[in-house]
Amino acid sequence: MLSGGVPEAECKMAPTSKQNMLAKNGVLSQVYHPGVAVWAPRVEVLQSAAADGNKKKTVHWLAGVVQRVERDGDSLALTIKLSDGSEATVTATDAHLQNERDDVVDDLVKSDFLHEPGILHTLHVRYGLDAIYTYSGTILIAVNPHKKVRGLYGPRMMGQYRGVPLGELSPHVYAIAEQAYSAMMIDDHRQAILISGESGAGKTESAKLVMQYLAHRGGAGTHGAAGAPRTLSQGSEPRSPMSKESSGTVALLPGPGGSVPVEEQVLESNPLLEAFGNAKTSRNDNSSRFGKFVQIDFDALGRVTGASISTYLLERSRVVSIRSPERSYHIFYQLVAGSSREQRRAFGLEAGASGFRYLAQSDAFLLQHVDDAEEFHHTLDAMRIIGLSDDTVHAVLSLVAAVLHLGNIVFVADEATDEARVAGPAAEEAAESAARLLGVPTRALLDALTTRVLELRSERIHKKLDAAEAAESRDALAKTVYARLFDWLVAAINKKIGSLGGGRSTGRSIGILDIYGFESFDSNSFEQLCINLANERLQQHFNGHGEQQEYAQEGISWSYIDFVDNQECLDLLEGMGATLPGIFPLIDEACRLPGAKDKDLAHALRTRLAKHGCFQAPKRQPNAFAVEHYAGEVVYASEGLLDKNRDFVVAEHAALAAASGSGLLRELFPEEAEERGAGGRRSAFQLSTVGSRFRKQLGGLMTTLGACQPHYIRCIKPNPDSVPGTVSAAYVLEQLRAGGVLEAVRIACAGAGAKGLGWGRFGWGGV
Repeated sequence: MLSGGVPEAECKMAPTSKQNMLAKNGVLSQVYHPGVAVWAPRVEVLQSAAADGNKKKTVHWLAGVVQRVERDGDSLALTIKLSDGSEATVTATDAHLQNERDDVVDDLVKSDFLHEPGILHTLHVRYGLDAIYTYSGTILIAVNPHKKVRGLYGPRMMGQYRGVPLGELSPHVYAIAEQAYSAMMIDDHRQAILISGESGAGKTESAKLVMQYLAHRGGAGTHGAAGAPRTLSQGSEPRSPMSKESSGTVALLPGPGGSVPVEEQVLESNPLLEAFGNAKTSRNDNSSRFGKFVQIDFDALGRVTGASISTYLLERSRVVSIRSPERSYHIFYQLVAGSSREQRRAFGLEAGASGFRYLAQSDAFLLQHVDDAEEFHHTLDAMRIIGLSDDTVHAVLSLVAAVLHLGNIVFVADEATDEARVAGPAAEEAAESAARLLGVPTRALLDALTTRVLELRSERIHKKLDAAEAAESRDALAKTVYARLFDWLVAAINKKIGSLGGGRSTGRSIGILDIYGFESFDSNSFEQLCINLANERLQQHFNGHGEQQEYAQEGISWSYIDFVDNQECLDLLEGMGATLPGIFPLIDEACRLPGAKDKDLAHALRTRLAKHGCFQAPKRQPNAFAVEHYAGEVVYASEGLLDKNRDFVVAEHAALAAASGSGLLRELFPEEAEERGAGGRRSAFQLSTVGSRFRKQLGGLMTTLGACQPHYIRCIKPNPDSVPGTVSAAYVLEQLRAGGVLEAVRIACAGAGAKGLGWGRFGWGGV
């Protein structure tokens, strides 16, 4: 039984004009007859309401056998004996033929019939056989096994796929990496492997496997007679998140002169980025909270010469705000668990993770099957491998500890003035610890958190903040320091693994995009809005580079094929100038208005975008708005949007950092240090927005991808609970739709029809 909560409007196979014509000619009566095996839908009503207030429905697909066929006007009614023992009567256009062959194909487009229940059945059966990889044409679908599949990875398996064209061996992530590598070497053209999927689907592990294979293919040890990869010991396989046997952690072997080969340095960037950029969420114990594009460069012989890493949209709010069962970033827990006795004393960590307010907002201090102390030492090793000295490592850890202590500085209102003051001895001790680790006087830190300097024409006014404002100031400093430290680490990695020449100049490079998949939760905010914008842009790129490209090369016209064009949604999100301001420009506009509140933003969006076809104003949620994305409708709450979009550096915070005794902290605020050197002072704050910066980054990414030949890996999480061996069909179906896989199969169906393969094999409903 294939079942779950999928909107009926999305699941039901709408008959095409071609099907209607066939039905009228009686062809369906020849296809459907007693004894034919079919899939039949069962519709149920959801309790939750859509944005328009209407009830949504779900579809369950059940296997069955046709018992009777009766004509009902212009349509056929099928009476079907279902697998659960019941009978159902459905129209012929709502049923779907089961695949006739006994074997399960490894490429969806090879199926006898292509439709949603057939695709789900194929993936389900293959998953039960530990065949977690399936092709959909040239797209690789990777279903997370949530367990180790013995013999699936490692040097021996890499050797099998080396030099083998796509499709000659079983589907595998190595096959996609080999395809990209071979195309790069043959065509001298840049390649890109785009990996997408929801949290917990296996994107990060897939990206590491691709990087492993490319390091194997482009490693110095793979180009001689030996032919064995230098980066992995025999039998190495991926492990559960963050354990020592990670596919991203390699057994380091010194190169000539004791240096670490560049391909190993590239791989060793993974544990460092995971420590500072990954966290436990409700869906994934090792969730990447940022997007990443890694470009690996090669010389004319196909050897790795260097790499560069670009990151996108680190989730800053997680530094100061979490709730059970989630955790903050791994590095905080690693530092507390793994630091030495001397480090604990120096960093003030004796209280443990539960002693820090930022971490104690959730009771999830530990991860199953993960030793934070052991991971801390892997993180330290990674920092040293990228060239950080012991003093610099100490400075990095000091700032991490300082962020924890900042969270323990609690403010209350002074009884006489209502101004913010430190709550008591524990908060005072936290302030002293934070100041010491930041390299500033305690009084200077507290002044920066509780005072704002207003520059007027003729005077400078010091304004005291109340307790709530001081708490916001404290959290803003913590988020800024951590986010800039993360960016600094990425820059340090890039400095170490940068190209040694040959890759960028020859055009031989392979990019690996590991980015968040389409998201729709019970509560959606600014992060989901940005993530879904990225997915809309990537989906548009996918539509422009998928099957259409193949058929254009074969001279087949695409004018008659109605594929999804999401430009209307992109116009709504990003705007079209004065004629359509767009959601992101309107959020930026509200951020510039003094005193603007979230409810004002909601009103502006509802008023100015009401007539747009992809915009909805939920009747029962006056401060929310809904967007019809290519993967379905998402309702966004306006609460918190403005604060999350603002990305200003408070002048007092920047001045504090510029005067710090910590050279690293000063380096994180270079613009303020320059102004201090010139004798100037910043205005009250420097306003920029997260949304505008992200859109600029996204534009650069799309330009880069547009210059590459793309390859696609769609990662699928088989069930919401990450349980091995269990498939929730509707949950998988939502991901296939959100990842564009069903659309790609549908386009493949249309193209196959154009090639004369016949409409019948696509199940009288297609995808």
